Amino acid sequence: MASPKRPVDLPANATAALLRFAQYPKPTHYRVRPAATEAALLACEEKLRSPLPMELRTALLVHDGIRETYVNSLDLLAGTKTLGKLRRDAREQWTELASELEEDVPFRFTRRYLVLGATNGTGHDFALLDTRRELDGTHPVLRFDFDDGEEVTGFRSLTHYLHWVFLHANDVPFEKLKKLFPERYSEAAFKKMMKGAEKVERDD
Repeated sequence: MASPKRPVDLPANATAALLRFAQYPKPTHYRVRPAATEAALLACEEKLRSPLPMELRTALLVHDGIRETYVNSLDLLAGTKTLGKLRRDAREQWTELASELEEDVPFRFTRRYLVLGATNGTGHDFALLDTRRELDGTHPVLRFDFDDGEEVTGFRSLTHYLHWVFLHANDVPFEKLKKLFPERYSEAAFKKMMKGAEKVERDD
């Protein structure tokens, strides 16, 4: 029996985007985890020393992240037990890169960035939620490849990031992805998008 055709329309929010992975399973590429508990979320926030953005928090209460199963590298979307590890992995690579590039680093890796997941199966390509910026009421997502070390691209929101992961994992053609996610494939488009983002003040 043929698998149902994967939808390409943008989900309404991050929770709907995450549910789509469960609705259209692909065990050779990804698996969604069972729902997180409120206790697990609180413990995760305590370890991170920062509250999780509400959109991510709500989504994890449906599925506690997405495990990548194609090459078994790092989570596509980290859950309550892996957000801390993913952040440590990214920070270690950032420290090495910063020592090489010195003042030429494209951005500063601070606590404002929540490391969401890793893509492309390399263990070096990360998605980082910018908790200090908002675009249309949601936080934009940076995408950075430590093997490159220069170009920063990204996504308009957590929803857009999850939607891209879903389509990419389900073999949507590259040209289609470029049209749907211009900020992911064009540094200029990403910079233009970020100029329209508003600063978010936080107490931490």
